[in-house]
Amino acid sequence: MVNNANGLPAELQNQLAVLDQSKCYLLMIMASMVLSYYTINIQRQQLICTAKDPALCKCLPKTLPLQTVSSMMVIIALLFFFNLSETTLQQSQTPNDRRLNQCNHLASTFVLAAALIRFCLLTQREHSGEERPL
Repeated sequence: MVNNANGLPAELQNQLAVLDQSKCYLLMIMASMVLSYYTINIQRQQLICTAKDPALCKCLPKTLPLQTVSSMMVIIALLFFFNLSETTLQQSQTPNDRRLNQCNHLASTFVLAAALIRFCLLTQREHSGEERPL
């Protein structure tokens, strides 16, 4: 049934909306990677400063807040993809599709768990007041 201004069926519109959301979350992951790249550059400078004159390191930004924001961006995106894999699993129509979607959902679970573990480790570092260059 066509019920929109551009003449596309509602199901196709829903699929296009999911793809558009996926693109946004992929951009979020890419932005977190750029932030991580920037953080690595700061850590590199910290290592050089520490070797030459530790007092120079005071002017460099702290990396822990940047790492935390980057990690949170990844978790938000991964939650979207985890939920998408769950929805896809629930909509499986054949036994083979269900098996493949179960594997995909399990992989999404592991990836999300790894990101959450990393975030917890960053949080523990933050509470301990510890900021290491690497």
